[in-house]
Amino acid sequence: LMWVSFSCYDANSTRREFIAMTRLIEVLLWVTVVLAIINPGLGLRRSASVIPWLQGYFPILNPNAVGFLSVAAFARLLFFSAKAKPLRLAFITGTLICSQSRTSYAVTLLVLAVFIIDGLRSRQTIRAVFALSAMAGVLFLLLGHHDAMVHIITRGQSEESMDTLSGRTDYWEFALRYVSWLGNGIATGSRSLIFVTGQDTFMRGSVNLHNSYIEALMGAGIIGAAPYIALIGFNIIRQGYRAIAHPSISQGLFLVMAIAFAARSMTSVVLAVFSYDMLMLMIFFAWLSHVCTDDNATPPAKRPKPVVYKKTLYEQKSLQAPP
Repeated sequence: LMWVSFSCYDANSTRREFIAMTRLIEVLLWVTVVLAIINPGLGLRRSASVIPWLQGYFPILNPNAVGFLSVAAFARLLFFSAKAKPLRLAFITGTLICSQSRTSYAVTLLVLAVFIIDGLRSRQTIRAVFALSAMAGVLFLLLGHHDAMVHIITRGQSEESMDTLSGRTDYWEFALRYVSWLGNGIATGSRSLIFVTGQDTFMRGSVNLHNSYIEALMGAGIIGAAPYIALIGFNIIRQGYRAIAHPSISQGLFLVMAIAFAARSMTSVVLAVFSYDMLMLMIFFAWLSHVCTDDNATPPAKRPKPVVYKKTLYEQKSLQAPP
């Protein structure tokens, strides 16, 4: 129903909504940083890494959410801003690094790669040089400060913790045992784990499954989750085909963002419940349904105003009724 509702908008409406939403996201990132400076005890979470995790406490945002929002704001500044905003890009890059979201790191590199390809294709060398310089800077940091950068990327976790994705794979393996055809109810997968007793009591106290697809399978069952998963997969494949057939800035950007949503949903339940991630995803899909060949929809032409001719004195007299 949400997808059908958003599909009623045209491409210009969804474009404006996306830009407005990402502007609000940038403001939200500023609020998060300011509040973290005011109260580091709530805005910064201690970790085994060399730097603390940046998180929001008004509103509540976990570090992975901060990283995902940073990627969305970063992509908007690159693809939708008329002029480069070095200070804003530097700020968003800082929030991205402090979030220590590994998925967001990978998606950011993908965004830069698409930006380079677009710059070379459209012969805008400034764009390509800027993106290449950014990637070269990342490579320099990795080589020059290898230990510190690896410590940040891995969040200081052990090899065993990295292999299990911070213990997520244990939850997934456990939850897949209870997948049924009809499920247990929307968004109840995590709560179902809490009430399980017996030999699996070590899983009690779980807050979520950290996987939207498994959450959907356990909550809505195979029958309910199949259309949801098929919709996401179909739109990613559809956008990939359009990006190849009709390359343009928006096509490449939305292919990257579709992959970002799919990757984030693999380690979070945000796409299994209504949240800002789901809202952004629906706006993206609605835009895809209205994209033209050149992907640059133009507003409808304005109708010319009717010309009102002033009657002459002779015409006014001729229209008067005879005495």
